[in-house]
Amino acid sequence: MIPRDDDLIFNLSHARNQAVDAVGDLQTFSLADFLGLDSLNLYEAFWVFTIFNLFFFFILGTRLYKKTEWSFYLSIFLVIFIGIGGCALALKWYQFTTDNRAVVLSDEVEVRAGPDPGDTALFKIHEGTIVDHERSEGDWVLLHLSKDKRGWARAKQLERIVR
Repeated sequence: MIPRDDDLIFNLSHARNQAVDAVGDLQTFSLADFLGLDSLNLYEAFWVFTIFNLFFFFILGTRLYKKTEWSFYLSIFLVIFIGIGGCALALKWYQFTTDNRAVVLSDEVEVRAGPDPGDTALFKIHEGTIVDHERSEGDWVLLHLSKDKRGWARAKQLERIVR
């Protein structure tokens, strides 16, 4: 929610350095990277989009009374910018609503092959590890750690990351 807070960035990097399990994020280039959406939170993206829309309608209103060449080109530029901004806002909203990450709160969690204490233990993860929460079944959660690591853990040992 506050992407440019220096204290938060420091604390997050410190917490990541303290984590026992080194799970790297998949580094892929996406449209969100191209548009710089990580530097804005959802509310800031919404307000930037709204201000450009208001400015566009102000220019259109001005063109009703005085048609100048600069207002024509400015309105075309704003239509293009609003289209890109609308896509960026929709992408930011999608990221916000589909973020299914969770963090491990217990010192050590055994990840099992199924949602039962008697199932085979596949591997262990430790406090501070960020995992993907796929689905829940009773008091068990299906975790996705990486391409090859998936399994079930007790829900009380994890906490969903809420933005």
